[in-house]
Amino acid sequence: MKDPKNEQEEVQFWTEGVGVVAPHNAQGRTIIRYVFDLFQPISYLSEGILMNHLKNTVYSVEKFQGSDRELIISSIGLSDLDKISAEEEFIFNLNRFNVLTSRAKHKVIFIASNKFLGYIPDERVILEKASKIYTYVQEFCNKKIELKIDNEKNEKEKLIFRFKK
Repeated sequence: MKDPKNEQEEVQFWTEGVGVVAPHNAQGRTIIRYVFDLFQPISYLSEGILMNHLKNTVYSVEKFQGSDRELIISSIGLSDLDKISAEEEFIFNLNRFNVLTSRAKHKVIFIASNKFLGYIPDERVILEKASKIYTYVQEFCNKKIELKIDNEKNEKEKLIFRFKK
């Protein structure tokens, strides 16, 4: 038997509690599919309603402007140096980065690869923008915890969780 209170709390979670912001639409669609597969078996919502809420929770940067949530998970889904190089003007845009990190009322989780953070653009203007993002991560998110996780090859991989305390 469905519990309307739990359904209402879950709807509130997806509409007010959490938001996911990604710079690429394709990355957003991948996140939606993954989160749907993860949450669908435990959700109080029907498949269609859950999927609809996920589509309104996971946004590109452009679609998320003007919105906010209690917790924002921001993700830069690039770790291939050739792709970073091909998209450096887009991906290091400070207006886009501002939206990625400023839509949270209380907490933001910013996910990026070390290759993205350590990338050094050739063009001076883009280098200055990349250095501001790097500074945000290294200085503003000044506390860190190192974790070991299994990667897709079942090998241990180091993950650094940085945060502002």
